[in-house]
Amino acid sequence: MPFFMHQWTYKDPEVKAMVQRPQDRAETVEVAVEAFGGKLHNFFFCFGDYDGMCITEFRDSQTAMASLMSIIGAGGLSALKTTVLVTQEEAKQRCCRLMKW
Repeated sequence: MPFFMHQWTYKDPEVKAMVQRPQDRAETVEVAVEAFGGKLHNFFFCFGDYDGMCITEFRDSQTAMASLMSIIGAGGLSALKTTVLVTQEEAKQRCCRLMKW
């Protein structure tokens, strides 16, 4: 199953809510991911361009997109970036097939 890295920025009211009422945001993401048959591997808050990032695993990119749309639809994010991740083993297999090694 493919892995995905998601990076996001919260809207200001969301940050204010987290400061006033600390919440388990990883649990919120995990529920949305699992609702579409995915798995949340890691969840982190970040310094820098994004407020948070997580690593997920879904059966395919369409299922990942459906889960992301449910999260975006909640309205708490101002930015979201998703990157498809390739394991070292997948990269070796694909490279060898393409290069006919």
